[in-house]
Amino acid sequence: MTEKQREEIVELNSRLECLDDPRECYALVKMRIAEHERAGERVSDDLAMLERSLLNDCLLASQGR
Repeated sequence: MTEKQREEIVELNSRLECLDDPRECYALVKMRIAEHERAGERVSDDLAMLERSLLNDCLLASQGR
């Protein structure tokens, strides 16, 4: 992972801590992933893992867990 990718994850995590709704968090991470894909950049494994984790959080919240 590059320094730029590390900084992005740190910045995202700090923003996600301020959000209560997992859907907002997921949307924010998806937007970042889309930006990387449009730029032809590789999506870091950590960012992809964060997306999967947030998707799981959204699914659990929708089921009332």
